[in-house]
Amino acid sequence: MENLYLPVKIAAEMGERTFECDKIGESSSAVLLSDDLVLKISPKNEESLNEVAVLLFLRGKLPVPDVIGWECEGEKVYLLTSRVKGEMACAPRYRRHPEELIFALADILKRMWSVDVAGLSACTLERRLSLAEQRVRSGQVEIGNTEPQTWREFSTPARLLDWLQKNRPKEEELVFSHGDFCLPNILLKDYGLSGLIDLGLGGVAEKWSDLALLWRSLRDNFGGKYGGEWAPIHPDRLFDALSLAPDREKIRYYLLLDELF
Repeated sequence: MENLYLPVKIAAEMGERTFECDKIGESSSAVLLSDDLVLKISPKNEESLNEVAVLLFLRGKLPVPDVIGWECEGEKVYLLTSRVKGEMACAPRYRRHPEELIFALADILKRMWSVDVAGLSACTLERRLSLAEQRVRSGQVEIGNTEPQTWREFSTPARLLDWLQKNRPKEEELVFSHGDFCLPNILLKDYGLSGLIDLGLGGVAEKWSDLALLWRSLRDNFGGKYGGEWAPIHPDRLFDALSLAPDREKIRYYLLLDELF
């Protein structure tokens, strides 16, 4: 913290608090935590600016961090928010009771889908593919950080992008979408939603994009990919809890699209 540059207004809001670095996640942002505040320092891009807009839009609609202040200086965005109390949905207490967790997640999705999205920017498939193309052309897609089976089928990001552009789902069910709806970004308190975090890709988007990422997060966690012990349960229980027939084609499509982000 001693050598960290901060805009004057952000530094004033932080005061004399002690912050520690959050090392969870693979974001390009630096995240500093105090007992009651979170400072996120991100590259200035569409995603970091969108996160500010989404947090402001969702205030009073869904539990999200309050924006204390934000500044854009040079090539960085400084976002200071309240720190949401709660545990990640992949915390040990929820691992031991996956059935209850599944129903809690289903309720959260229903709350998200009920949000009136009038006035919120769209993160439609057209926009996501455009952003993916920018990332592919600028060499930002790192194959080593993605799922190996994807690259056995599509040997390069350009080939995957080409497939995605040619095989777009014909219809989109547009709702409020988190954009990176996985268990670490969902904070719970006694199985109730205490907050959604990391909303840089949030907006109006296809409901199956969130469903696909959550299904994968459940699959990977229940399958032991990240270690720890989980009670056995199939991720398809999510669809049972939602009384929703799984659209396997859309699930596959949006999981493949996520490989480019």
